[in-house]
Amino acid sequence: MTKILLVDDEPSIVKMVGKRLEIEGYQVVVAMDGEEALAKVETEMPNLIILDFMLPKMNGYEVCSTLKKNPKFQLIPILLFTAKAMESGEKLEAACGANGYVRKPFQSAELLEAIRNLLSGKRAPAQEEGFTLIELMLVIIIIAALAAMVVPRLAGRTEQARVTIAKTDINSNLTLALRLYEVDNGRYPTTEQGLQALITKPTAPPVPNNWKGPYIEQQPADPWGKPYVYRYPGTHPPRDYDLYSYGPDGIESEDDISNWK
Repeated sequence: MTKILLVDDEPSIVKMVGKRLEIEGYQVVVAMDGEEALAKVETEMPNLIILDFMLPKMNGYEVCSTLKKNPKFQLIPILLFTAKAMESGEKLEAACGANGYVRKPFQSAELLEAIRNLLSGKRAPAQEEGFTLIELMLVIIIIAALAAMVVPRLAGRTEQARVTIAKTDINSNLTLALRLYEVDNGRYPTTEQGLQALITKPTAPPVPNNWKGPYIEQQPADPWGKPYVYRYPGTHPPRDYDLYSYGPDGIESEDDISNWK
């Protein structure tokens, strides 16, 4: 059985991706930080590694670079998870020697296709050497920018920081929880069940028959203290549901933050 090492510090992503990979017939091994990832590679010798870029203890760039410099592990394909806002995934991929990347949030079909391509050898390992000073500086800038994305969530002092947090909740955190609910139960919660269905099992029809939550820890609120608005089925393709925040002014307006814009 093909063994995949999944490295990510977000439990919801680990649960969702791990379950989908197991459904596809893969054996899944999990690591939650960079140091654990290196240890698991040594003991498990996976056929492929899915590696998040932003990790505690040792980031994905460091893990990838370490493995690709080691003759024992350098032929193991590595697929990077990168932030949606990062438009230079190719540079990071080449800089650390990774074999491909997928941006978050991602579609399951996109991830599975990338995995199949790497396992079948359709993507050769990136082996670019001799980077120019400008290229190395670009990589450093990208790493610094990703690290800076964490600071607004901790500080939350500016309006732009709050907008960034809301976008992350809508396009990543809550999206992943809703997808996991849909994988377990074959459909999304109804508008009436709302996001509360991610925390406690609904008792009103349609009652989910394979609820395995909680998928999130508490009722989500946007950075302005208002609940996120959820509707299923949605009216804004290509999404199956509508998920949005009214933004700073608290009313429906042009500054709304949604999963379809």
